Amino acid sequence: MAGESQFRLLRERRFLPFFGTQALGAFNDNVYKNALVIIATYHAAEFTSIKPALLTNLAGALFILPFVLFAGLAGQLSDKFDKVLVLRVVKACEVGIMMLAGIGFEERNFQADHLHPSAAVQPQLLEGPAPASPDPGLAIRPTVTCRILVDEAGTVREARIFRSRLDLARFEDVAIDAVKKYRFTPGKKAGNPAAVWINWPVSFK
Repeated sequence: MAGESQFRLLRERRFLPFFGTQALGAFNDNVYKNALVIIATYHAAEFTSIKPALLTNLAGALFILPFVLFAGLAGQLSDKFDKVLVLRVVKACEVGIMMLAGIGFEERNFQADHLHPSAAVQPQLLEGPAPASPDPGLAIRPTVTCRILVDEAGTVREARIFRSRLDLARFEDVAIDAVKKYRFTPGKKAGNPAAVWINWPVSFK
């Protein structure tokens, strides 16, 4: 009828379940994808020296890759088997995958804390002179925040830039070299020395 709205389809038994399934599937995919990208970007300094902006782009490409690789196979399967059966199997697998992802988020398995747990007692600086500025003529001395791994002996085992900036590239290299020579009291967990990642600001003299 000319006076009827397209929303009448939502009242049809054959359309509403299909529409709800597809809408919720798209919602789940996007929520999971964005949550994972945000977490990976936020914790990037703990896992890799790759810049967070590049990691974000790589994550987007990885999420698109299955569509490129399996689109042809999906078309063949849907032509060979009953489409209702294919849809039910795919959605059942999707529910299982999303439940597994939810458990992972709940259990915080996306972090590397089991490798270098957060310390109950944070490391304290023992020795760490401020490095000389690579640009002595600069009136304002910037502060560069480094992400460092302080081991059980209080030495800096690894050092990276927490948030890189193009305008501070010269200062970042000097900050990394300087902070690797710093000495700390070791962090402790359950009363025992433990390796731990911390953010440490490096100021210039």
